[in-house]
Amino acid sequence: DSIEPKKHVARYSMHRYFTRRPFNVVQEYIKHFTNPGDVVLDPYVGTGVTVVEALVLRRRAMGVDIAPLSCFIAKNIAISPVDIEKFKKAYHIIREIYQKEKFDKVKFEKINLSFLEEVKLPDNADVKTVKELFTPKQLWALCLIMKEINKINDNIIKDLMKFTFSSTLTFTNIMYNRGSSSPFAVYRYWVPKELQEVDVWDFFSRRYKAVLKGKEETNSLIGKFYNETNCKIFNKSATELTKFIPENSIDYIFTDPPYGANIAYLDLSTMWDAWLGFKVDKKEREQEVIEGGTLKKSQEDYINLLTKSFREMYDVLKKDKWMSVVFHHKELKLWNAVVNGAREAGFEYVNTVSQPSVVMPTFRKIQSPLRALAGELIINFKKSKREKVNIIPVQSNLKGVILNTAERLIIQKNGATTDEIYHAIIPELLDANLIDLAVKEINDIIPLLKKEFDLDNNKWQLKKDAKIGSQIPKRDRIKFYLTSMLIREKELDMDKIIASLMPLLTNGHQPDNKEIMEVLEEIAEPSDGKWKLKKQKFESKQTSLMNINQ
Repeated sequence: DSIEPKKHVARYSMHRYFTRRPFNVVQEYIKHFTNPGDVVLDPYVGTGVTVVEALVLRRRAMGVDIAPLSCFIAKNIAISPVDIEKFKKAYHIIREIYQKEKFDKVKFEKINLSFLEEVKLPDNADVKTVKELFTPKQLWALCLIMKEINKINDNIIKDLMKFTFSSTLTFTNIMYNRGSSSPFAVYRYWVPKELQEVDVWDFFSRRYKAVLKGKEETNSLIGKFYNETNCKIFNKSATELTKFIPENSIDYIFTDPPYGANIAYLDLSTMWDAWLGFKVDKKEREQEVIEGGTLKKSQEDYINLLTKSFREMYDVLKKDKWMSVVFHHKELKLWNAVVNGAREAGFEYVNTVSQPSVVMPTFRKIQSPLRALAGELIINFKKSKREKVNIIPVQSNLKGVILNTAERLIIQKNGATTDEIYHAIIPELLDANLIDLAVKEINDIIPLLKKEFDLDNNKWQLKKDAKIGSQIPKRDRIKFYLTSMLIREKELDMDKIIASLMPLLTNGHQPDNKEIMEVLEEIAEPSDGKWKLKKQKFESKQTSLMNINQ
């Protein structure tokens, strides 16, 4: 079942990033799949929610990310306990020095800014170099603060102050306008026509207070449990896990991989990398699991790299342990890539859970509500050896399956959004092994929805005088749902079958027990009072065989 997401708490209010999962959702998954002392891995660690929540729950944690900025943020959120008094003292020393200085144009021109001038921004940026993202006064103030930070002797406090500085950069540049900065709003270095030059110290002071509050929270929740044994963060590629993580050593994986071309993380980190001295070379860009970016990777490049990372995850995970993958994309082809990539690695697909999000709508979502999705789905896999059972998807009209699912949801909710329909259809296709066929025949369901339903105030409705339940013949619908249920549950008794099946067939004439039994005897066989799919190979000219272990 989905988990009601909570808003970010103090530990996740210290530093903005491009994506972040609701902490309580991640926490509940870790609780469900692990025990205290187990090792939890996130090979696309982002800002470290998986790592931090694992530590909070007294699990050992490993995080991996190709982006040095990501690893830096994750480590500084996780590290504990921090000497709060030392952190306060360092801030007050910097403040005292800063207040004695005033902007001087002549002195400013003598500052060496080559470390910003030499760093080129991505091709889609509105300016060419990192230096051009700041006004002279902002550059002066930021350089002064960083100069004093570098004088700090305590490495933990120094890094935490750099973390505060990094958080400040989000707001103190010419891209900041009306409460937002374009790398997070439109995912590129876009400069608005109207300049809003904010005061650097004002924002540095605000971010210091946020970091102070966040570290007080992690001190309380994690305390001395944090150490080099319990928390390891690697600035490495998810495609090479076995080079630094022993095989069969991980108890659980919870991860949120990049979604195709949605966000080019390394490109968008360029401004922060320049200030913090992080270097990203061509090899790292080649290993980044994205579509597009500086190297203009194709969708096939993305799929191949993602599949490679799944093989590595399979190798480091212990047998009979679980992996949960967060995914969010409208293209059926990419859903297919995730599930097939994991299956090719050896994982068993188990189920998909629709998970709402507390994240504010993105610029893309606001501009294109039909194309950009909110919320996400969590796909659960298991590393286990299974007996191979060749089965065929139900020989129904695929469009009918999709429309039937959409129709049922529209009736249940008295109108359904595009997000809600996608989140209902994707699990149906995955559970029934129909995702491959859907990719070949229908990769985008929006045109199909537009043809069959009416859109009113961003909600799909049945057309006037529509015949409910007309998309798929009743017998085929029974077969579709029975097959899906038995793939997922392996075996079920008759009471469970009836109780689970009837609610799925409400939009149309419901079958009687005789009709259900006829279909059940066709596709399944009794075993100790329960029913399971027949172990036989079906042949069909209409659809290719699909193996549930593939």
